[in-house]
Amino acid sequence: MINARKILSAIAIAAISVLGSNVAAQAATIAIWTTTSKSANVGLSIEPEVAVNGNVSAVAWMQRTGLQSSKLMVRVLRSGVWGSTETLQTSDWDWWNAFDVQVSSSGKVYVALQTVDVTMTVFTSSENGIWSTTVVDNNSSNLGAMRVSGTSNGTLIAFTSSRADSNRLATLSSYVFDEANFEAGWSTNPVDTFTPSDFSPCTIKRGVYDSCAIDSNRSQLAIAADGTEILLTDLSRQSPNGLPPGLQFKLFKYHRANSSTAWISDGAISTLTLGKNDKGYSFFMSGIATTSSGAYAVALTSGGNNGNTLRIFTGPSFAATPIAADTAYLSSLGITDSASIVSFNDSFYVAFDAKSKHKFGKVGSLSSTTTAMSQATDDQRVANLLVVGGDIVAVITKPRSATYLSTRTKTWSTKTKVLNYAGNFSPYNGVAVTDGTNLLLAAPRFEGSRMNGLYAYTK
Repeated sequence: MINARKILSAIAIAAISVLGSNVAAQAATIAIWTTTSKSANVGLSIEPEVAVNGNVSAVAWMQRTGLQSSKLMVRVLRSGVWGSTETLQTSDWDWWNAFDVQVSSSGKVYVALQTVDVTMTVFTSSENGIWSTTVVDNNSSNLGAMRVSGTSNGTLIAFTSSRADSNRLATLSSYVFDEANFEAGWSTNPVDTFTPSDFSPCTIKRGVYDSCAIDSNRSQLAIAADGTEILLTDLSRQSPNGLPPGLQFKLFKYHRANSSTAWISDGAISTLTLGKNDKGYSFFMSGIATTSSGAYAVALTSGGNNGNTLRIFTGPSFAATPIAADTAYLSSLGITDSASIVSFNDSFYVAFDAKSKHKFGKVGSLSSTTTAMSQATDDQRVANLLVVGGDIVAVITKPRSATYLSTRTKTWSTKTKVLNYAGNFSPYNGVAVTDGTNLLLAAPRFEGSRMNGLYAYTK
């Protein structure tokens, strides 16, 4: 007599064995978007943005459609079913990267966009998939130097945008919407304006367009359980003659008690000025990690021709002055870079490279806790550290080629390939997000230097 239970059990075991792990057995991969066009002007203009909250995941991307034209696209996963690809905005004159996506605890999707063609605008999708559009800030820039980023906390959605009002004036603003008080609509709050005077003295050299010019990168924003907020942003000021020597970078910190109060400036956390022999630089911030008690940590990679130095800053509260952590140990390692930082059990952990060797340790005691991370080989990088299902998960990528996952319990598990694609090597974190339970990764497909496809992995 055939035992049906044994047959089903054997089939299940075989399926898990073929897929390589239980992680893969519970996961799914999908082609979000692809093109058969061979045009160098058709494809993704930059890596996508992702968000997940409960049973809703979203991927947003800027699809370049011509020499200067583009479309802002989005695709949403609800309760295990991917919807169709939707176009939110068509732009005729730019393909810039000023957009981000967030998902609230109610399942609504928010996509923020600011470009040369579009002032700061938020597209919102309700649970039934119907989109609405709200212009949250009419100020714009025709320089193409905008940056947008965001975060969510329950029903609270927040975005920031920086824009170049001129090449020597940049404005940073924040925008907040609370679904629990939807009648109030979006609130717009100025954060700061930046001019060359926010940096060391710089005498403008007439006839040099970039002389003492200001440029801003994307901000990092976090909201604590008690509603307090922290904002970090890094900016640069060009040298008088536009050459590397004299080019200066600063990382600025802000905080506030809640989304209805004014931002308080805490000044610059860190400064880098290129020397006379410097021809290149590094000044790249990882994401903000926060604990349930309201502490924060951020990792910054900075340096010139002599190599990169990893700097880690922590604070016991969002309002606290940052404290440099593990400085002596990090200095002893020589060249360090490529950091990913995460909060786990009210402590901070960091993965980083030291002379191209991957390491992992606990912030504050790196000298005694750092171990080699052999799961990532020399040609790979630890693109993210995330906490999924109560464990730290490392997203490891071989740029342009593959994305892997490794889970740390007492030790790191053997890595499992989850995508045959990955982003290019970047000093920023990879395209990955979690709500603590659900995981979403996105990666482009490369053909030479062109990104002609986009794939997502969900678990």
